[in-house]
Amino acid sequence: MKEIILDPLILMPILSCFVVYFILIFYWSESSLFRKNAAYFFTFLFIITLCDFEVYPVSLLQPSQLLNQNLGPIQLVLNIGYYSASILLLRFWFKYLIQSSLLLFNNFFLGIFMILSLLSILWSDTPIYALKYELVVLQVTLIATQVCQKYSWTEIVSILRWSTTAISILSAFYALTQPSIGVIDKGWKGVMGHPNRLGVVLALNITLWLFHGIHYPKQRWMAIFFALFSLYVRQNTNSTTSFILIVLLLILLGCLRILKTLPYKAAFAGVLMFMLIGSCIGFVVVENWNDLLISLDKDPTLTGRTIVWPQMIEKGFQRPFLGYGSHSFWQDWRGEDNPAYGIVSDNGWVPPHAHNGFLELFLEFGLVGLILFLFAFVITLSICIKYMISSSSPESLVPPLILTWMLIPNITVSSLFQPKLIWFIYILINCRISYELSKGSQSFNQAPKKSIMLN
Repeated sequence: MKEIILDPLILMPILSCFVVYFILIFYWSESSLFRKNAAYFFTFLFIITLCDFEVYPVSLLQPSQLLNQNLGPIQLVLNIGYYSASILLLRFWFKYLIQSSLLLFNNFFLGIFMILSLLSILWSDTPIYALKYELVVLQVTLIATQVCQKYSWTEIVSILRWSTTAISILSAFYALTQPSIGVIDKGWKGVMGHPNRLGVVLALNITLWLFHGIHYPKQRWMAIFFALFSLYVRQNTNSTTSFILIVLLLILLGCLRILKTLPYKAAFAGVLMFMLIGSCIGFVVVENWNDLLISLDKDPTLTGRTIVWPQMIEKGFQRPFLGYGSHSFWQDWRGEDNPAYGIVSDNGWVPPHAHNGFLELFLEFGLVGLILFLFAFVITLSICIKYMISSSSPESLVPPLILTWMLIPNITVSSLFQPKLIWFIYILINCRISYELSKGSQSFNQAPKKSIMLN
C-alpha cells in the first residue's frame, strides 16, 4: 500500500489535491463566520489529540507523533498537512506571535523555566532529539498562548468540558463495541493509552460538569446526565487514582466557595494547604497504605515505584544542578549509554519514566529547573486566587481546581512537562488569568462573551 501511494504517478495527483484544498480553504477563511468555526474546531480537536488519543487516524494528529522515530512518510505527510492547513486557517491568530509569547513572562519563573528547557539542549547527550522534543513542546505552548487570547476564560472552560466529554463518549463506544481496542486487563482505556490516563481526564470532566450544574440551574439536568455518564465510564477504568482525585476535587469545590469570600492571604493559604494535604494523602495512598492497596488488589509497591525512585534520585545527583537535558534521561534505545540504564525493580520491572512529575523535572533539568517550576507553580496559584476573589464569574473557581487536578496525579505519573493536555492547560491558565488580571477590575464584572457553543 505504501509503495502504491508513493508512486509518482499517484503521489502527484494527491499532492495536487492538497494544493487545491489549501487554496479553497484560504479563500473560505476570509469569511469571519468560517474563521470562527474553523478556530473552534481546531481548538476542540487539538485538545482531544492532547488527551493521549490513540485510535487511528486521530492518533496521528498528536503533536507527540512528531517525535516518533518510526514515523512513516504517509503519517508524516498527514501530520504536517494537518498543522499546515491549521496555520493557514488560523493565520490571523499568529499575527502577533511574539507579543503573545511574551505573556509567558507574566509569570517570570515560568518564562525562565522555558528558557532553561530550551538551553538544556546544549548539555543533552542527544541534542538533536532534545531539540525535536523542545520544538514540539514549544508548538503546544505557542498554540496555548493564542487560544488564551482568542477565548475568554468562560469559553475555555466550556471547550475543556465538551472536549473531555467527547473523550468520555468515544471511550465508552470503543469499550462496548470494540473491546479489543477499548479494554485491557485492568479495565476500560477507551481511546486513550491506559485506564489511569482515561480516569484522570474523566475526573476533570466530572468535576467541570458538576460545577456547571451548580452554577447554571437551567442546564442542571444535562450537567448531571453527562457527569453520571462519565462517572460510569470512570468506574469501568478501575482507576483508584482518579477516584481519589474526584473526591478531593469535589471537596475543594465546596471549600472554594467559602475561600472566595475571604481575604487574599487567607484564601491563598487555604488552597495551598489543601493542595499539600491532598498530595500527602495521595502519596500515603500510593506508597504506605499497604492494607488499602492490598484490599484493592494493588501491588503495595506500585509495581516497584518505591523501589526505583531512590535509584532515580541517585542517578539525578550525578548531574544535580542542570540535569540531563530535555527528554534526555529515558533513552532505552541507547543500550548501556542510556542514562537510566540499570534502574530496575526487584521483580525485573524497568520503568519507562519516573512515575513522578517532580522527580522527572529533577532528572531533566536538575535542582535549578525543579525550583524554577515550583516557584512558577506557586505564582500561578497566586494569580488564580487573586482572579477567584476579584472576578464575579462563576468560572473563576475553576483555575484552582485545575491546578489541583494537575498536581495530585503527578505523584505517580510524569506529565507536568510534556506536549500533552496538562501542560497545555497550565499555559492557558497562566496566560489567560494574568491577562484578565492586567485588564483591571472592570473586566471581571462585565458579562462574559457569548460562547460559540452551549455553556
